[in-house]
Amino acid sequence: MSAPVVIPQKHLEQLISQICMTRKITRQDQHLLMRLGSQAGLNEQQTNSLNFLYERLHSGCIRVVD
Repeated sequence: MSAPVVIPQKHLEQLISQICMTRKITRQDQHLLMRLGSQAGLNEQQTNSLNFLYERLHSGCIRVVD
């Protein structure tokens, strides 16, 4: 079992904002956010932000880049 992911709220907001502005996400950031989203303890805003990103990613509005 992997250790829980801890990201300061400010850093998470900046990362999500950057991904939305550029419409690109790295595989590393994608895996980080997937791990973050799978753990308990997220607040409602964090959960909503991650869900928004996943919807945009699945609809093709955000591209995964290496």
